[in-house]
Amino acid sequence: MANHVWTRTQVLSEKKEVHKQLWDWFGDLNGWGEPHIRGTVEPIFGKYETYPSDKIGPKWILVEDMDEYDGETYITFTSAWSFPEGYIEEFVKKVVELDDEAVVKFTADEESDDFIVGGYGSKNGFKWYEDESPERPWEEECEEEGLDYDGEIDNFYNEVDAVRDHMVASAEQHIEGAK
Repeated sequence: MANHVWTRTQVLSEKKEVHKQLWDWFGDLNGWGEPHIRGTVEPIFGKYETYPSDKIGPKWILVEDMDEYDGETYITFTSAWSFPEGYIEEFVKKVVELDDEAVVKFTADEESDDFIVGGYGSKNGFKWYEDESPERPWEEECEEEGLDYDGEIDNFYNEVDAVRDHMVASAEQHIEGAK
């Protein structure tokens, strides 16, 4: 079975219509399987039977979770093996078609902690960075070394968050430049 990659997107737009459209596209896609993959692909690429699967990146992609808060929609996409670069790039283009002032920030990580991703997209472009994940602590190793596993795993996740946040900020800086 393929390792899962979670791509967490944050769509920022002042226009309520953008968030409504995202809910219309993806709001009912809680679950797994071909209907959910189809429902995730069609709003971005059109007909499922003819979409360019090689452009998504991984073998499949679907919406795992979605939420909205005052001008921000959060969508977690799950894909197989790799970051869905082609899908997210097209997703950003669709969002910008809805509102040319909208921006999309995103991060990704993989269940075996092999890599992490951070990026940004707007009408001005699309940029993302990938790096190896920091070294994950393991409970047995912490016990052998006399370390508090809970504290070490908290430090690990804080480090992962900091690296991803830096990637997002660097991608935004690359696209938008100094303001």
